[in-house]
Amino acid sequence: MSGVKILLVDDEVSVTKALIRELMMVDAEVVSFNSALDALKYIEKEPVDIIISDVLMPEMDGITFLGIVKEKYPHNIRIILSGHVDINKVMVALYSGVANDYLPKPWDKNKILDKIELYIKLQKSLNNMEIINYIKNMSKLPTLPSIMYEIQMSIQKEVPLNKIAELIEKDPVMTSKLLHVVNSAFYGLKNVNGITQVLSFLGINTVMDIILITSLTGGGITDSYTLDELNNIALRSFRINKAMQRYGIVKKIQEHEIITSSIGVVHDIGKIIILKNDKESYIQIKNTMKNNPGITFYEAELMLKRDGITHQEIGAYFLRMWNFGTKYVDIALNHNNRDIKGDNSEMIKILYNCCRLVDHYINVGEYDKSKIDFLTEDEYNKMKMFVMDE
Repeated sequence: MSGVKILLVDDEVSVTKALIRELMMVDAEVVSFNSALDALKYIEKEPVDIIISDVLMPEMDGITFLGIVKEKYPHNIRIILSGHVDINKVMVALYSGVANDYLPKPWDKNKILDKIELYIKLQKSLNNMEIINYIKNMSKLPTLPSIMYEIQMSIQKEVPLNKIAELIEKDPVMTSKLLHVVNSAFYGLKNVNGITQVLSFLGINTVMDIILITSLTGGGITDSYTLDELNNIALRSFRINKAMQRYGIVKKIQEHEIITSSIGVVHDIGKIIILKNDKESYIQIKNTMKNNPGITFYEAELMLKRDGITHQEIGAYFLRMWNFGTKYVDIALNHNNRDIKGDNSEMIKILYNCCRLVDHYINVGEYDKSKIDFLTEDEYNKMKMFVMDE
């Protein structure tokens, strides 16, 4: 048994029994309740990893229940299960981090099993003692900027976009950074001078990702090495995100998410956290890369026996703690494995390719089929012109 515990909550006994049957094959302990209040009492005494809850229930509805769970036990994975709920309520719960995912009734057996298997893997990877002890030893844990919590609360209350823009504009430093980024070549939004415009063009998720990366790379740092490295990480992340958007167009991939996603911006935040909290290890990793030309940051970490505490695990750990979606956490955790299988495998493969591509542009700049086998020379040149334009 994996040690992972799944909690099911639905007022209909037939539903919890059916779910228990579906989950018999997964490597986890499954418990169920037909009352949200009873489930809360159980969670107070017994830790659980994954919660699947119905929405429409007597005594306490599922969204209120999951909201309480989020506040008290933020490391749980929380899933809404319902076939009779206003989709707007579901979206608000997902955007605000109250829920990490949504499963419809009736469910598809294969899909629900695939999702639960993914969540079990995430919990096992991010709850290992190596990463927990490593993070405990950090002198100052990175935190989300308060503006992001305020935005999350505004989304939960269904506040209009213009009011969220006003909220961001109360912070002149963040507003200036945000406008600087979106007016750069990385997003191609020329002459944008208001946050409402930014939100309309890019969407609230992308804006929040930009706020996160600009906040993490700031913070009163004075030594030149750290400043230069933070700038390099941020610059590379924006280029990778731009490459992903272009990749979807060049390859004619009819997947809206690939073109609009901003996972490229935040997938490497683990590097930032290592640099700012464990500079000695960061320098050791960079020196290993220097002494072994052509290897990646991740490969250098593995050479140094940092299994379980690479920038992948560290970044995914904090994204989960900050209530980023499970898709983000999974992609951040696996972005150096383009052969992984699962719901997010296509996005991971594209991110992997774009990481290699941007590094190739920066270090070599000439087409080499043996290195960039996923692009033709024409595609390579089209991508380069777009991605490297600053």
